Amino acid sequence: MNTATRFLKKPEGVKDLLPEKAALKRRCEEILSNQFSAWGYKEVVPPTVEFSDIFTAGMKSNFEEELHCFPDGRGRTLVLRPDLTLPLARIVATHMQQEPLPLRLFYLGNVFRYISSKTGRQREFFQAGTELLGESASGADSEIIALAIYSLETLGIKEVKICLGNLEFLNTYLRQLDIEVNEQENIKKIFNQKDFVALEKHVDSSSLNQQAKQEILAIPTLKGGKEVLEEARQFFSKDFSCLQKMTEILHLLEYLGVSDRVMVDLGLVRGMNYYTGVIFEGYTNNLGSSVCGGGRYDRLLDFFGCSLPAVGFALNIDNILLLLSRTEQEGAASKTLIAFAAGGLIEAHRLAIHLRKNASHIEMTFKAMSLEEARNYARIHQAKKLVYVEENRQVTEII
Repeated sequence: MNTATRFLKKPEGVKDLLPEKAALKRRCEEILSNQFSAWGYKEVVPPTVEFSDIFTAGMKSNFEEELHCFPDGRGRTLVLRPDLTLPLARIVATHMQQEPLPLRLFYLGNVFRYISSKTGRQREFFQAGTELLGESASGADSEIIALAIYSLETLGIKEVKICLGNLEFLNTYLRQLDIEVNEQENIKKIFNQKDFVALEKHVDSSSLNQQAKQEILAIPTLKGGKEVLEEARQFFSKDFSCLQKMTEILHLLEYLGVSDRVMVDLGLVRGMNYYTGVIFEGYTNNLGSSVCGGGRYDRLLDFFGCSLPAVGFALNIDNILLLLSRTEQEGAASKTLIAFAAGGLIEAHRLAIHLRKNASHIEMTFKAMSLEEARNYARIHQAKKLVYVEENRQVTEII
């Protein structure tokens, strides 16, 4: 490999965003920032580098095997942030404990996870999300879910469907079976992987009684509307609180105008171990993976000495860009080109300055050309409109 070729390589799991995709990403971030702000959320910007402790010191973040680690020269281990919720929790505990509650915060940024290249997944990806801290009422959960839906729709993502679950459903059920904690965790891990063939094999080989086996295998089928919550009551001997919480949230989502985009899924288990209750994932047509996910994490801030209930969500910007780039020609939609004949340079500059005050994406050529040359230049550069300045300062607009 020669030197030039070596310098063209980039690390595995990262990608270059070329102008069209970069412009689309910026546009999405601007739309989301405006949307979050309109709901009363304020932006925070966590650092890209954190001490590894907040992701490994018993905070149920399960990131240990996915951290990009390096020393700081003083005996401490630093990491590229693999998540934005934990840094945000640290920020709240450090700087915002005296702020009136609830806190509504949002972020936009990239995260890094050391994922095996064999999986084909990225090691750097982009997120945008919101966190609502200091409120445990069902209204907080419903606001976060509704905001996730409206944010996706504002971006142009249509036919959004939210799968709504509650970790306490599976946790409460497994506890009443009186099985070992390790076995409970094994079952939840298989649920999280959504590998229901593996779940059947695992349950069949277990020492559970026949009724418990049948019930565990039936949990992934508990999907649908409100009626699913009534059906799920048969799984409990007494504690129905998690189902009551779900009922309240669904009721509030009706008032927020998004209940038709929400489906109950009591077999849903999310990967982050810090979730404690209601969880959800968002999907849309033509994409096999989720576009958003979130839930309640009421005990996470305890580790930072700041006991606050919290709920939030993150949007997968990479998946959103993939969806949007399939349906639009990002860069050509609004470009205006200013070209000029010999002797028209000064007037062309004046016109460009004037137009840029009231419009975006105004480009100008650098040398004089004929009208036919200007037309070809505009076509090659995918301009929607051509403005041609002639020598006598006559301006011709060509759509």
